[in-house]
Amino acid sequence: MCYVHVTGVEDYIRFLQKKRIVYKVTDSDEAVETEGVRKLSWVAVKEVLPSTWCLADPLTKSDFNKLRKAVANK
Repeated sequence: MCYVHVTGVEDYIRFLQKKRIVYKVTDSDEAVETEGVRKLSWVAVKEVLPSTWCLADPLTKSDFNKLRKAVANK
């Protein structure tokens, strides 16, 4: 049994992406532990404001939208 906390930028991860994250994380847990553990795996997807994320300077929503576009164009 595990509890995994995934933190993302508010409005950056869409609902279906969140469902996919939960599914893949529980798949990984089941692969590492044992079959049947899926029902005992807890995954929380929390969203935080972009201004609370910092590399060198606080990031804005615009910064994250630029990152999203850059990743999508690869």
